[in-house]
Amino acid sequence: MWLGSSNSLPNSLVSLLCDSIIQFAGINVSGNLKYIGKDFSILSMKMVDQKMRKNVKNLGMYARLHDVVTNVTVSLEKLAELTLNVAIDKTLQTSS
Repeated sequence: MWLGSSNSLPNSLVSLLCDSIIQFAGINVSGNLKYIGKDFSILSMKMVDQKMRKNVKNLGMYARLHDVVTNVTVSLEKLAELTLNVAIDKTLQTSS
């Protein structure tokens, strides 16, 4: 468990998030990275358009380009169902 202040992230996590070699993939992952940069005042993340990073992959866009879905705003739950035939159990999901 991380015991840092609620308005900062550990340097190791910031380094990971800013690393251009690490591949990030998900639904709206560029938007999530943008908000992390903004919410935690990470200048190196705020200065970069997260959608333009070559190591950030939007799975909704990828699925649309490959005719898996008709709308890039597909949910991760629906994408997993369509591509993997897997139902995601969200009963343990938490959010603030």
